[in-house]
Amino acid sequence: MKTKTLFLTLFAGAILALSPSTTKAQSYQVGTNVINVGVGFGYAFNYGTGASATPVINASYEHGIVPLGPGFVGIGIGVGYQGSSYTYSDGFGDTWTDKWTATSFGVRGLYHLTLANEKFDLYGGIQLTYVHFGFSHSYDMIHQ
Repeated sequence: MKTKTLFLTLFAGAILALSPSTTKAQSYQVGTNVINVGVGFGYAFNYGTGASATPVINASYEHGIVPLGPGFVGIGIGVGYQGSSYTYSDGFGDTWTDKWTATSFGVRGLYHLTLANEKFDLYGGIQLTYVHFGFSHSYDMIHQ
């Protein structure tokens, strides 16, 4: 699991390092499509010393649908994933492994306030999310 975590971390770092450093700013409006991909660090499940986890991986998409007051309303979806594991031993050769996963899916509603500066996008939103938590346990018992 540690190799997987290291690989995902290095992969995410490479994507960030190779991303274009300039963007063309434009205001949010009806028909605007926004895609966001993120990688986060930390544990959703902290079982203590010796636990390992994948980075939190999330993505979202939104689409501008209607003007409202001095801004625009958008709707979209968001997804996320993280897994972690912990292996422990009784000191006599018997080992147990616990694995957890959290997978989320949600629908989003957002409001983008139109400002004079097009390089700044002030927005707020709400997301209704379903999270599926998975758990598995395995053991390798030498002594029975």
